[in-house]
Amino acid sequence: MNEVYHVLSNIFGLDAQPVNFYQMVARAAFVYIASLVIIRFGNKRFLGKNTAFDFVIGIVIGSVFSRAINGNGPLFVTIAAGLTLVGLHWLF
Repeated sequence: MNEVYHVLSNIFGLDAQPVNFYQMVARAAFVYIASLVIIRFGNKRFLGKNTAFDFVIGIVIGSVFSRAINGNGPLFVTIAAGLTLVGLHWLF
């Protein structure tokens, strides 16, 4: 398990501050794919029939995910926060 963490840490820069170019590219690809999957779990209103609340939640989710890409927040914790926001949006 420690070896898996070490490999993920090298790829995504989990312990690096600041992250280097390659780690930021890997984070961007991972966040892009994760955000697509997370948004699919949310309501289809993200794609049409938007209300003001939908725009606000879209901006907030973009802000949260940007922290994961540029290394200002922990990668997996930030993805979990985005999932929580989409889950709450779906719930309400």
